[in-house]
Amino acid sequence: MRRLRSLPGPVWTMLLWAVGSVANAIVLAVWFSDRLSYGEGWIHQVLLEAVVIVVLLVLAARTPAWLLHVFLVLQMWSIAMLCVALGDPVSVATWWVGAMGAVLYAGYWWHGIATYAYLSAFSLGFLVVMWLTDTAQDLTMTWILYTTMAAALALGLNALVGRLEDQARYDPLTGMLNRNGLNTYLEIHATAGRTGLPRSLVAIDLDGFKAVNDTLGHVAGDRMLQSMTSAWRGELRPDDLAVRMGGDEFLLILPQTDTAGAVTLVHRLRAADPTRWSYGAVDWPSAESFDAALARADRLLYEDKATRTGDGV
Repeated sequence: MRRLRSLPGPVWTMLLWAVGSVANAIVLAVWFSDRLSYGEGWIHQVLLEAVVIVVLLVLAARTPAWLLHVFLVLQMWSIAMLCVALGDPVSVATWWVGAMGAVLYAGYWWHGIATYAYLSAFSLGFLVVMWLTDTAQDLTMTWILYTTMAAALALGLNALVGRLEDQARYDPLTGMLNRNGLNTYLEIHATAGRTGLPRSLVAIDLDGFKAVNDTLGHVAGDRMLQSMTSAWRGELRPDDLAVRMGGDEFLLILPQTDTAGAVTLVHRLRAADPTRWSYGAVDWPSAESFDAALARADRLLYEDKATRTGDGV
């Protein structure tokens, strides 16, 4: 049970899908026990789902995404073949429910292009299954109705999950990435900087921000952050990454920019908004980890803050 709880979401939901498909195959086998043509199909369905279950339990967190796609397509195809063999309205309805589950699965875990791809496959597959089984009196209207229902569910889920992911990745106050968003970026761009192009990292910490909150209130502090980050947005390039690390701490990742270029950007940011802050800018070579580069930037930031505090700023 502990192993199951440790599985990534796409893997354990695929496991549930496979177990449910086995149960579905058994129910259909009992329901259509008089159909001799179904016997071999039932065995193939159960064997396929058994392979899926075993492979997922063995690979667990190491299961690649492409293998989940393969399993999903195979499951949709196998259920469709069973429905064609049976040629019964009940079996076609069962295929619709199962295939719709695949579309919703894609919409939840792989929202975006994958959702549209599976929705298109569902629409075409449903049309073919109905045509081969001759189970609909009005083929066109039935196809339009069920495709519309599937599209509404899948695209609604796709939009909802996308919004939730944005909320999880972005700071609601400033619109910048948060720590979760930064971690996602670092995972996706794990090889960033290995092309030999310059890259720099700037750590920023506001000066006296706690005093603003204590004397003027948190609302004033929030407005100051919003005004500052809004001004910054006009100076940053589309490829520049701005992160609110927490509180009054910010981070900039600047691709194709050396330290001199980063310092030039810092001057532009300071000119764009009167908020006072200290910074540390460093080159981030491809061979250095993110944590190591951030530690170097933090050291320079503290040195800058000490200098500015000593100057009475």
